[in-house]
Amino acid sequence: MRTFLKIALAGVALGALSLPALAQTAGKPELGSFGVDLSGRDLSVKPGDDFNLYANGVWMKNTKIPDDRASYGAFVALREKSEKNVRAIIEELAAKPDAQTGDARKVGTFMPPSWMKRASSSSA
Repeated sequence: MRTFLKIALAGVALGALSLPALAQTAGKPELGSFGVDLSGRDLSVKPGDDFNLYANGVWMKNTKIPDDRASYGAFVALREKSEKNVRAIIEELAAKPDAQTGDARKVGTFMPPSWMKRASSSSA
């Protein structure tokens, strides 16, 4: 229960800290502009013959699933990126907790980067 509270506190604090940064860094999406990624289709396959190969053929040929994972896709990539960003924020705040105030100081003082050890080891 304590771990959950720590994670919830960190999430709330990081959410509050990231709003101004989010407004400044909003730009072109990194994983596609919107909707369905049609570049993963294999147009050499007829949809009626093998729809999965038609819809995902190029993606299946070009994407290597990491050895430590059972699957991989855009949601996994987004999770890894989010974990990396959160870890960077926490490490930055932990490096100089005395220079921070309010929620930033709490995160820097009470949330050492070691709490994300599992996340960094799975995405390394």
